[in-house]
Amino acid sequence: MSDIDGATTIAADSPALLASNLEYFVDSENIFNRQMVARGLLDTLRSVVHVQADVSTVIAVMLRLSEDTEPSVRAELVAQVPNIASFCREHGGYNFATGSSASGLAEIFSRYLLPLVIKYVADPNNQVRRVSHSALLSLLEQNAINTSDLQDQVCPVLFHLMDVDNLEHYRTEAVTLMSHLARLIDKDLARNLFLDRFVSLSSDSSFQVRKVCASQFGAICAVVGNQITENVLLPCFQILCIDDLWGVRKVCADVFVSVACICSPMTRRYHLSPVFVSLLSDESRWVRMAAFQALGPFISTFGDPNSPKLYYDEDGNVHVATTIDDSNSSVDLLIDSHDSGFISQEGSCPSSPSEDSECLKTNILSAVGDNFEVERLEEGETRQTFGSFLYWRQPIPDIDSVASDLLERQTRSSCNYAGSGMYDEWWRRNYLIELKEPMRKKLRYKVDNWIGYDYLKSSDLETNLMSPTVHASLPAQDIVPHELLEHYVRMTESSNVKCLDGDVVQYCAHSLPAVTLTLGRKHWPILRHLYGSLACDMQWKVRRTLAFSIHELAAILGMELSAMDLVPVFDGFVRDLDEVRIGILRHLSRFLELIPVLERKAYLPKIKEFLVPENERNWRFRLELAEQLSKMGPLFSSSNIATHLLPVALSLLSDRVAEVRRVAGHSLSELVHCIEGEDQELEAVASHLVEQFAHSSKWIHRQTYGFVCTLLRPCVATDFYASHLLPALLELCYDSVANVRLIVARALVPVQNNQESHLNVDELEVTEKALNRLKNDVDRDVRQAVIFGCGLMLKKRDEQEVW
Repeated sequence: MSDIDGATTIAADSPALLASNLEYFVDSENIFNRQMVARGLLDTLRSVVHVQADVSTVIAVMLRLSEDTEPSVRAELVAQVPNIASFCREHGGYNFATGSSASGLAEIFSRYLLPLVIKYVADPNNQVRRVSHSALLSLLEQNAINTSDLQDQVCPVLFHLMDVDNLEHYRTEAVTLMSHLARLIDKDLARNLFLDRFVSLSSDSSFQVRKVCASQFGAICAVVGNQITENVLLPCFQILCIDDLWGVRKVCADVFVSVACICSPMTRRYHLSPVFVSLLSDESRWVRMAAFQALGPFISTFGDPNSPKLYYDEDGNVHVATTIDDSNSSVDLLIDSHDSGFISQEGSCPSSPSEDSECLKTNILSAVGDNFEVERLEEGETRQTFGSFLYWRQPIPDIDSVASDLLERQTRSSCNYAGSGMYDEWWRRNYLIELKEPMRKKLRYKVDNWIGYDYLKSSDLETNLMSPTVHASLPAQDIVPHELLEHYVRMTESSNVKCLDGDVVQYCAHSLPAVTLTLGRKHWPILRHLYGSLACDMQWKVRRTLAFSIHELAAILGMELSAMDLVPVFDGFVRDLDEVRIGILRHLSRFLELIPVLERKAYLPKIKEFLVPENERNWRFRLELAEQLSKMGPLFSSSNIATHLLPVALSLLSDRVAEVRRVAGHSLSELVHCIEGEDQELEAVASHLVEQFAHSSKWIHRQTYGFVCTLLRPCVATDFYASHLLPALLELCYDSVANVRLIVARALVPVQNNQESHLNVDELEVTEKALNRLKNDVDRDVRQAVIFGCGLMLKKRDEQEVW
């Protein structure tokens, strides 16, 4: 306690208050004192749980605090309720004083705590209401509220808050609380209690209430299931998508993917797709922006749900799991619909097994889909014939005769593409990234357009070729509705970027692997031009996104298409900004694993380019390179490892940052293990280590040598280790720096105590002599390292003998 301005206060770090002091401070005029009383209720209850009278005193104090006029005190009190309730349930069945079940703690929750929380759910203060909502949800997570209490006590108060007579903010908070409750209780009970009220509120006269209902549609749909969603909730959702206020429509676009994941493929295609197209062309810029942000994730929901490659979890996340033929390894792709199409960097996209089963099955509704497509085109022709733009202006000069042959060849080539060499040459001529004179901070890219740079001399012709007419001739496919795919491939057009936001291009880049996986490698030509546009985008964030996901695309497309279309882009990223290069560097080994052997070997001389980042202080860049070296060892032959990878690892061993040196040492040991048996290469590595590290004038290099010797001991033959590495290590026992002797002691202990080391008598004698000297070293850490290491090795040896 302390005395401030004549008032007694409680120290925030004081021990648990005794029950006798609670009554004194609960009436204090100091608000902080009353807050501390509320905060110390649980600790006080713990200390007096064995005394029934003190327990009653604590409950009485709690009830007096619940009537406090200060909102911060009430908020502090209700925040402690979940913890107090948990304690009462744990100790409510036994009285420590009498040894019987008469303590009354079990009744505290139902008689005092739950009514207190329910009372505060409708508190006039906004802070108290928010805290009480959190407390109520926490109690439900603890299973502290049974079904009868929920129906008889919680729901009546919740439904009263939703009444039209209440203030708007009460009703919006009640809708949010209702959706959270629905996820925590039994689904059948949630449907019976909340479904009708949610449907009624979704058409409320208040736009704020409708907006909150729209934001919770995905959660409610996940609770009620597919059938009720399509029969009851979907009509309400479609009405909200055409609401008069753009804020409601924007929220619908935000949750569109989560609602679509609950619906069936037929409903998704024929009921939700037209609604989403209307959002993409909404009059509000913010609605269009939200719709384009969700376009990629929405397209990814059109994969065959019966395919083992694609499935949705209960939260509306799209998961992909399959086996990659090229690497015989399984990887996962996660697309979080609630994060607006951003792909999680934790996983990778899998590729398809074979040409016949490489893409998602597309036979669902194929016949009906063709009819739908014809109807859409007919409507488009009608709009073109009677559009006001065409009616009121002078006719546009007909240039179809000039470009028809070019468009026909382009369309036929895209539709009939089968990985031919002709298309390969066309792609390399038109989309190969040409880096101009390198600049320090920005690199400009030049990519020729759709049909070749030679044909785009006229600006009018170029404008026509990039118009929607070109995109309308996309190759036929029945996986994704045509209009959705058409909007997606046009996301990078300047008209969209100007009318929306530059970030729309980044959203497109984030969702590209998911869209590619949905379409399959068979339909990759549809997205090929889009990928080329993204790869040469002037925003480095867009190129960075592609760099982080290029290995995912390689896994989807397979080796042939990766070598044709991704390798040129990868070459450009290698010479890009460090913010972009870090993306390809982090997954370098994975990408090299997914391309043909010849292209893989061609990158070996380029690996050393990563040693020189733009900013020399960016040591994490070199750390990523060191981590990738160990993963690249199995991909190359011994000669390639010795020629290209080992020099890079040895160079990183002399880095200024200790973490880089540590990881480089582990990578060096992995690479040496890969060339085991190649005596000439091993001797070259050992000679370099001895000359540049063991005999270096810098103590850090000598310390690194001892660390590397510890790692290399299990990777090389014992006689090689004894003849090439051990002599220099023994010399460092006499080093003047204690840190060097410390690492040498840790390296020599395993050698001396290894029964399978096969050292000759002289070598064992020299090693034992060195350890004895280090055991009596002037530095305490060195002595303890030897003693502790020898004792630990002896203990392990004894355990092995017992077993």
